[in-house]
Amino acid sequence: MAICDLAGKAYGKFPAYMLAGGKYRNKIKVYADTPLKKDPEEMGKALKKRMEDGFDFLKMDIGLWIASEFKNGVVNKKLIDESATIMHPFTGIQVTDYGISKMEEYVGL
Repeated sequence: MAICDLAGKAYGKFPAYMLAGGKYRNKIKVYADTPLKKDPEEMGKALKKRMEDGFDFLKMDIGLWIASEFKNGVVNKKLIDESATIMHPFTGIQVTDYGISKMEEYVGL
């Protein structure tokens, strides 16, 4: 980005975004990060609070144990405990559509 900025200045106050093909949008959608809560009810409240604050794009760390509490909530449930010390624990563990729908219930979606 800095090189593009320098090149733009060399061309005479030519904005770096023009070097990348021109203006793409007027607004940037932002998200609200929501820290992980161990209690699903508390996590739901925290997410609802973010929505009440006007955010409609939320990022969160999910505790796979929440989805794993429901029958068919995750694929490879046994890997959740076994992968606790693996750098990338989500390898082989998938939250199912059912698991996602159950977690959505905590925020009333």
